[in-house]
Amino acid sequence: MSQVNELHNRAMDLAEFALAQRLRGDRDAESELLRQALELERAAIQALGDPIEPTFSVLHRSAGTLALRCGEYRLAEQLAANALAHEPPNEVAEELRDLVEQVHFQRHLELRGVELGNDEFQMSLSGQGVGYGLVPSQELVSRIDDATKLIGRIIERQREYPFSERGVRPSTREDFPVLVSVPRAASFAVTLRVGRPTEQLHFPIATVSQVIVDEFLDLMEILDRADVRALKERIPEPPYLRNFLGIARKIAPDGDRVRQVGFTASRDDEPRSVSVTKPAADIPAPAIVEPIREVHVEAPGRPVVYRGTLRFADARAKDSNMIKLVNVEGRRNAVSVRVPDGMMNDVVRPLWDSRVVVNVLRWRGSTVLTSIELDSEPAAKERPSDLSSTHLNLSKLL
Repeated sequence: MSQVNELHNRAMDLAEFALAQRLRGDRDAESELLRQALELERAAIQALGDPIEPTFSVLHRSAGTLALRCGEYRLAEQLAANALAHEPPNEVAEELRDLVEQVHFQRHLELRGVELGNDEFQMSLSGQGVGYGLVPSQELVSRIDDATKLIGRIIERQREYPFSERGVRPSTREDFPVLVSVPRAASFAVTLRVGRPTEQLHFPIATVSQVIVDEFLDLMEILDRADVRALKERIPEPPYLRNFLGIARKIAPDGDRVRQVGFTASRDDEPRSVSVTKPAADIPAPAIVEPIREVHVEAPGRPVVYRGTLRFADARAKDSNMIKLVNVEGRRNAVSVRVPDGMMNDVVRPLWDSRVVVNVLRWRGSTVLTSIELDSEPAAKERPSDLSSTHLNLSKLL
């Protein structure tokens, strides 16, 4: 066992060094270190000999994860299946099943004969609520809409426009229309294309849409790492940062119906894939990352959660940005909440007249929104046949 432990520890050290190289942007060094770690972990499995649990399944899980990171999807699948064929502990078995699911999703990220231009990317969904050619309609439609909003905001930052609380400017939507393909089966994938402008910006027209797509993929990759520092460096303007986090949390998986959201583009005849696996609940809330300066005080705000119906949203007067919740659980009166700049139109307003969960921070005299989302459980009980349970049938679309 001492040899097994030594090999495993060396593999984990190399995997940690590989992560450091990735953070430095040296993908070649990362790839080489991961492959060395994979070989050491497979050597540890060979040195173990008899399938002693939990060591046997833990080593297979580790080797399978390294194989996945190396792009060796078939090997990762074989390692996970070999461990599951024995009697792994329940917790490790769940992790092995998650590994198999990740392997399958990586295959869904592949373009499979679909040719993408530099101004296009593929979006894929995977999870318990996604079947072959079927997906809950709201899971797909809302993510397409939110991806379109993010693209619009990226363009406006590229143009150095001040943030507009009234939504993406009509001129931006006209210059860069976002087009969507017919959905494809398997993990339910669609292609989104960023249209080209009729006038030149800060870079050549031939590459303008590619720059936008690359920025979108970069931001989603940073999001999955929950790297707040990198996000602030990439999006230094507070309203744009809050806006990005508010919308991106809606694109991210819920961890149940949708477990993974993936994006694939083609660069220099090679695919570039980004997987968002971090659930929305684990992504930092917009106003926590970038609080409202004028209400920030030395004492931290008290976190409070309200459940109610959104029935009022006032963004007409300057600096108002107020919402009200009615029928709030545990309260007689409506609750007034201030919405930070960057969140009202794109994040809050689409939830109008819906039952929502609102997270706020309360200071003396101030109640400030940090996040808002649909209160899905009560909605499911009250309206079991609403849009969220309606499925799109791919065979009818084609």
